[in-house]
Amino acid sequence: MGSSSILKIGGTMRRREKGFQSGYKSRAKHIKPTVWRRRWNIFGFLKGLKMIDRDMLKNLDWMTLGLVVFLLLSSLVAIIIATANPYTGEEGLGQIASQFDLTYVLKQSLWIIVGGVALFLMLMMDYIALRSYATIIYWVMVGVLASLFVLATATRGTLSWFKFGEVGFQPSEIAKIAIIIMLSKIITDIKDRYGRLERWRDFGKIMLYFAIPFGLIAAQPDFGTAMVYLVVLIGILFMAKASWKYFATLFAALGTLAPIAWFFILDKDQKGRILSFLDLSFDPSGAGYNVLQSKLAIGSGQLTGKGFQPAMSQLGYIPERYTDFIFAVIAESFGFIGAALIITVFALLIFRLFKLAQQVHDGFGSLIIIGILAMMAFHVFENIAMTMGIMPITGIPLPFVSYGGSSMLTNMLAIGIVLNISMRNRRRTGLGITR
Repeated sequence: MGSSSILKIGGTMRRREKGFQSGYKSRAKHIKPTVWRRRWNIFGFLKGLKMIDRDMLKNLDWMTLGLVVFLLLSSLVAIIIATANPYTGEEGLGQIASQFDLTYVLKQSLWIIVGGVALFLMLMMDYIALRSYATIIYWVMVGVLASLFVLATATRGTLSWFKFGEVGFQPSEIAKIAIIIMLSKIITDIKDRYGRLERWRDFGKIMLYFAIPFGLIAAQPDFGTAMVYLVVLIGILFMAKASWKYFATLFAALGTLAPIAWFFILDKDQKGRILSFLDLSFDPSGAGYNVLQSKLAIGSGQLTGKGFQPAMSQLGYIPERYTDFIFAVIAESFGFIGAALIITVFALLIFRLFKLAQQVHDGFGSLIIIGILAMMAFHVFENIAMTMGIMPITGIPLPFVSYGGSSMLTNMLAIGIVLNISMRNRRRTGLGITR
């Protein structure tokens, strides 16, 4: 082959190489603005909104939705019983109906409607957008939690509520969703880059983002909600197969902070709740009074319950009977059968969430479901256990059943996210698309 041929071939190869490089650069210039707009455009959420079509409805997890609807109906019935005026059962039907106070059940119905709208709006948006906006959501919620120390009115010794007339809003409830999304994003990013969670630098980053809202809530002080955050963190780390060194360090830190919290942070009432849990005979007229009355109510329900007869029940002696101690109302009114039915429905819901987390092909979505599962499971266990004296009283509501707007809105949003993740993953898998 002559030298001219070699030069010709070399020139052609250089031109091809140059053309390839120029094409790569032009492609990069085309992609970069698109990514920038998708990440920072504040109206990006609106682009993700899309009315649900028939294909999406086919992929909706109706079992989860059905279990939630049953719990919502149970809430309305339990609140009606808990807030009814005493009667003997000898009155006529009209007189009995007049004993029911519908104030709280109507308010709870309104919050159920608001939560249902929030659930529907969450279904319309692709949950993948939450990963891009997780940081913004997180810092907005941190700012709201911090503003409580300036704008909130103390309620039962804690700065946990914003008051708007007679309506209260507890930001730490909604913040649970924000911390679940943020932790899921951070861990997913780390696993996408390094494949596993073993570096101390990564653990430090996770703990930093967790410690900020956890510290703000503990400083209110609201240790019941702070415990929920801790359980969420442990659940997500466990699902992400984090190194055992992370858990050992976390539990060691908690063991160190526990005596500090006891001597310098907990007030007299909070200490009394813990002491009454350890020894129920400790001041039964004070911290142990609620638990004693709750246990009497649960035991008096026996197998089938007392039905709709408040005058024959212990309900008048149970404080917060339509909020924190709603399970005692159900157990006394419907007995062991009613209480077991509620526990069974919650068990089915938690098991269903676990199955959905396993079926999801997206690591980010799977971690979100696990975080929501951990949140709800701890709420159910702690609320029911404290009514029976198995756990200390913390004021944690029973999901979907206890009266309360902030809790209802949070749980409905959480279920909306779960249904969104499940629905869209099934649709993408059916189209042969996996993430």
